[in-house]
Amino acid sequence: MTYLFPIVKLDLLLVLLVGKECLIVRIKRECLIALAITGSVFLIACGKTSNSPDSHTVSPNSSATASPTASATASATTSTAAESDSPASDTNESSEEKDLPIYSINDDSLEKEDTTATVTCEDGKVTARVVVDAVVEDFQNHSIEIGIDKVTEKGNTVYVSFQSGTAPLANVGAGVESTILDCISQSLLDNLDSCSRVVFQAEGQAYCSGHYEFGKEEAYIEK
Repeated sequence: MTYLFPIVKLDLLLVLLVGKECLIVRIKRECLIALAITGSVFLIACGKTSNSPDSHTVSPNSSATASPTASATASATTSTAAESDSPASDTNESSEEKDLPIYSINDDSLEKEDTTATVTCEDGKVTARVVVDAVVEDFQNHSIEIGIDKVTEKGNTVYVSFQSGTAPLANVGAGVESTILDCISQSLLDNLDSCSRVVFQAEGQAYCSGHYEFGKEEAYIEK
């Protein structure tokens, strides 16, 4: 009886150990099964997400739609470039340089004298503005700044309006003022067949300086 108790106790211990190992193996097996199920669910979910209609996959129709737009844009750009080149070409072809006989001032006598100016004419046409600008530029070479407000052609009359505070309305004596008016008016009559009258104004109003006064429509010279 004394030796039987330790043997029984040992058998119980072995049973407990075997039962514990079986429990551990069972737990591990259940964990592996759970992980396998979880992984399968995850893979299935990912597959559905990638195949869903909300995916940002570019369809063949979208690329086919974008292609004509890109072609139209390229065509418009090419057309615009061609159009932008055309006016410049036309402008260069229509411009023409001419030697224009005009009148300017003699530095010694301060009187009118004839000279020649090279001007650029659009469409080869000499206008009143071209003539006036040529005279003004030549006077600049003699250190006399003439301020032009505007030049207008109406019928057979050319209106030349000067800026206030500049020659010939100011900053020059009576002799130089008279020479400026003579040079501009005579240059206009000699170069424009359509011009037979020249009217001088001060910023669109009647001409009035410290030396001369003319009515708003009064002709300084006519032929």
